[in-house]
Amino acid sequence: MLADRFITDELGEHHLVTKRAHSTKHTYKMYLRLYLKPRWSTRVATKIGHVEIQQWLKQIQGENDLSDPTLHRIKQLMGLVYAHGHWTLMIPKACDPTDLVRTTSVSSYEPKVLVPDDSHKIFLKLKAPENVLVLLLATTGLRISEALGLKWGDVRDGLIHVSRSWTMKTVGDTKSAASKTAVPCSQILSEYLDGRRHSPVNLYSKDTDWVFASSQRKGASPRSGGMMVRTYIKQTALDLGLIKPGERLGAHAMRHGLATFLASLRTDPKTIQGLMRHSDVNTTFNLYVHGRHSDRLEAHTAATAAFFPPVSPTVQ
Repeated sequence: MLADRFITDELGEHHLVTKRAHSTKHTYKMYLRLYLKPRWSTRVATKIGHVEIQQWLKQIQGENDLSDPTLHRIKQLMGLVYAHGHWTLMIPKACDPTDLVRTTSVSSYEPKVLVPDDSHKIFLKLKAPENVLVLLLATTGLRISEALGLKWGDVRDGLIHVSRSWTMKTVGDTKSAASKTAVPCSQILSEYLDGRRHSPVNLYSKDTDWVFASSQRKGASPRSGGMMVRTYIKQTALDLGLIKPGERLGAHAMRHGLATFLASLRTDPKTIQGLMRHSDVNTTFNLYVHGRHSDRLEAHTAATAAFFPPVSPTVQ
């Protein structure tokens, strides 16, 4: 009953309390359908203990090869169901066994990072519109769902106004309020976008048309981000030796790469946070800024030079 009430109030078309992205709602519904409801739907919510939840999480992790962050999100979702039960007065406030369940959000997976120089190599091998997408993602830090959600009218006055996303074949809102911040559009990016818009082969150039409109859908929707990444960006990165066969690579690698590159230039943290459009600067530096070998080598060389004092010239 708690889960069904949570689905109705929080995961429906008109949320009651918390605003969530379409992809988040889809993931929550999947977790509830596959894991939470099959295990706990016959149990009295106030009599479920944290130890059995802990044992259950360990069990489904082994059976389904789930990562630690996924397990953490399932546990958090169960906590949200309980919290909504408190809010709707269905159960006492003190009842939430997930408070004592221990999980970790730290992943052992090291995301691939494409710094602007790597992205430029991919850019040179691609044709429009894929090369324009790479330039856009690598220099602005836009999420691919935000880039696909752009319409020509959103690009104006030297800014790219982010107001919607396109994910899972659905128009949705941005990830957060901070994500709605407009991002700068440099002159060279503006020229490439303008060239794409007024290209003779582009049939969709009105302000209300999608920047990356699908010709198969006759401009009714944007193209598939997954297809563009797999068929063009990832394959080109593989051909260039930027990734190895079997390695994962998504469009987010360019977002990580931009943050890492800007940090290596000693850019002000608030500026990087603003370009990434994160609500919290800790998210920017804990999750998106990665150490580069060249930077570590430079630091090591400097430390070695400081270890050995300079030799004073000897006067004969």
